[in-house]
Amino acid sequence: MSKTNKIMMLLACAAAVLPYAVQAQEAAAEAEVSAVANLAVPSAYVWRGMTVEDDVVLQPDFGVTKGGFYVGWWGNMTLNDDITGHEMEFTEHDITVSYATECPLTGAAVTFGLVNFDFPNIGLEDAEGNVSLVNDTREAFVTASFTDIVLAPTVTANYDFKEANGFYFNFGVSHSLELDEKVSLALAASVGVADSDWGSYYFGEVSSGFNDYSVSATLPIALCENLTLTPGVQYVGLLEDAKDAVDASADSLYYGDTEKFLGSVKLSDASSGPPPPI
Repeated sequence: MSKTNKIMMLLACAAAVLPYAVQAQEAAAEAEVSAVANLAVPSAYVWRGMTVEDDVVLQPDFGVTKGGFYVGWWGNMTLNDDITGHEMEFTEHDITVSYATECPLTGAAVTFGLVNFDFPNIGLEDAEGNVSLVNDTREAFVTASFTDIVLAPTVTANYDFKEANGFYFNFGVSHSLELDEKVSLALAASVGVADSDWGSYYFGEVSSGFNDYSVSATLPIALCENLTLTPGVQYVGLLEDAKDAVDASADSLYYGDTEKFLGSVKLSDASSGPPPPI
């Protein structure tokens, strides 16, 4: 499938809900602007099964919502000098712009948008010894969440249209249990699937198939009306060709890690309103 056809597929998904999105936008025109800020401290930075940094990092984010529209920033800050040569430097900035609405045909909450991934302060050295920054890249995505169904299944299609020129899909389920008036237990699991273009960009020559899996448990604790502390644990791993590529890399790809146990703690402040739609 050509790059143009792949982009058209995502645009078609968005177009299918646009008439309803416009109606929802008009209904929410008077909605107040709301904001949310988080600071997460995970024991490592793992993205779609890939260990990007094998040490504790800081991951702040901030988002603003009005109606179904959302604009947000997310960052990853290294605490040591292993990645950039300096401590306390950002290694990634992500900007997300999205719109969320409800599909009247399925009842699913549908979000579509764009993400720009930027990687400052990370240099790559070629065979001649020349150092250049890692290229930024961009993805378009469509997410459908069925919150009224048992296990609240979620399906997301991501298309990288700048560097990888390929698709990555994620299928997830989750369940929340209220343990106390201010404490709940959230359980989640997901599996990722990639086409050969996306997989080959990140792992070398691989075929389409399963890419990664994740299971997690978090314990949101309401400290006060707008402040939440969330400790959590997560077990993630790579699958099939992606796992084989990292196993064969002699630790040169993603620290050689094909599975990892993570701990984290996150502080969330939603003093200006509810969390963003994604």
